[in-house]
Amino acid sequence: MINQITIEGYLTEDAKIVDSKKNKEVCFVNFNFVSNKSYMKNNNWENIPFHFDASYLTAKDNLILKRMVKDSHVLITGSLVQEKFNNKNKVKIKCTQIGLLPRINQFSNSQSNNRNSSKR
Repeated sequence: MINQITIEGYLTEDAKIVDSKKNKEVCFVNFNFVSNKSYMKNNNWENIPFHFDASYLTAKDNLILKRMVKDSHVLITGSLVQEKFNNKNKVKIKCTQIGLLPRINQFSNSQSNNRNSSKR
């Protein structure tokens, strides 16, 4: 069974860095991001935002940590994992690679509002 996902999106808030209890040289980076599915309807672009939680294990001195801030444009590769919390299941992305992409100003105001105002 193949369990791999590659997805692009924007961070909805600054990433949270959590120290590893076992190894002081690495940390977990936990973050939320949104990826929009765009489609044409009546000659106007419409968006459906999809929200994701993700985590990434990396070295504490990784330069990417300082750049994982709200509205950062990211490309993520990883696998889907299921977590249980209070008898509820939640699917997260366990990242194997994160890339920061240049900011593209391709969003209209409605798309930008979907991305920026989207909170869980």
